[in-house]
Amino acid sequence: MRAESERLRQEFLERSIDLSLSFAGFAEAKPQSALLRGACLRSARKGYHSVLTLMSKSSFSAEQREALQPRLDQLRAMIAADGNIPGPSWPPAENSNGHHTLDHALAGLTPRETEVLVWVARGYSTKQIAYLLGMSFKTAACHRYRIMDKLNIHDVATLVRYAIRAGLVGA
Repeated sequence: MRAESERLRQEFLERSIDLSLSFAGFAEAKPQSALLRGACLRSARKGYHSVLTLMSKSSFSAEQREALQPRLDQLRAMIAADGNIPGPSWPPAENSNGHHTLDHALAGLTPRETEVLVWVARGYSTKQIAYLLGMSFKTAACHRYRIMDKLNIHDVATLVRYAIRAGLVGA
């Protein structure tokens, strides 16, 4: 049963990347409607960050990561061509034991909170994060509040420093 679960998770991530690549490809084709192009780019970015969040919270073998990495790199390049993806590497670097450098407090965040933390650390406002992630402003604000509460950090500058030290964003 565990092997089947792992297989399904890997397949889900592959399909999510494929769908995001389709959205990014359509946006690259420069449809005449700017609104449609923007919606495609937002969907591609959202899919990209969702996959990264899932990968950061799950235990993946090196082979599984390597299998996904070329298509993730392709998706990142397509989205970055639009200029909206800053340059942190993902997933976070591993230490000599093969464990990610995320500390215990960060592991207590939900995948969505981790995603919001990355965008906060990149300098986006709560309103911009809500728009990018397709959620209401109140939901984004609630995620931000919970992040600060769980990490016991109560100002944005310290939160950004924390995210950089945790390897979620580049310095």
